Amino acid sequence: MALEQITPTRQELLRLRRRIRLIERGVKLLEEKKEALSIIFRDTVRRVRILRKKLYEQLRNLFQIYGKAVELSGRPSIERVAREIGDIARVEVRSRLLMGLRLPLLHVSNIRDVRTQYSLIDSNAYVDQLISEAGDLIKLLCEVASVENALVQLGIEIARTRRKVNALNCIILPRMKSALSYIELFLSERERESFTALKHIKQIKLGRRS
Repeated sequence: MALEQITPTRQELLRLRRRIRLIERGVKLLEEKKEALSIIFRDTVRRVRILRKKLYEQLRNLFQIYGKAVELSGRPSIERVAREIGDIARVEVRSRLLMGLRLPLLHVSNIRDVRTQYSLIDSNAYVDQLISEAGDLIKLLCEVASVENALVQLGIEIARTRRKVNALNCIILPRMKSALSYIELFLSERERESFTALKHIKQIKLGRRS
């Protein structure tokens, strides 16, 4: 806000004061939003760590089962089973609102029972166990992906909110307060000049009477 573009009137003074109060309230709300988002972000970080650990443990367990299944039936048999059963789950992309953010949410809507979809000749107990636990793995993968995406979006929103607060505190408000001070100084000086002029006129009138 360049000073030469300011109209130093009382009306402009009142308008600036209102705008400054409004922006200061906005800054306070943005600070509160940033703090709330930061709390959610930290909680989400902890949740991601827990879910990743759970996922790694489940994957390690399934790889062990897979290795035993291959030892008993051979890799070609396992691959035939995989082709026969096809897709075992349907994943839908939904969304949820969090602090004004619309976050995508992967939802496993249907897990098929595929125990009768493959040949028993190619199967063994480990294959059956592998398939029965695949649905849980898909659910967990979707949960991990959803939470990690939420973490990224929260980080972006926190950074965006911080930039807004910094812009208001470091650029907008200082300029407006500088303009406010300029108008106050201008009006004060004009009032002082008016007072001096009136006093001078009064003295002239008194001099004429005497």
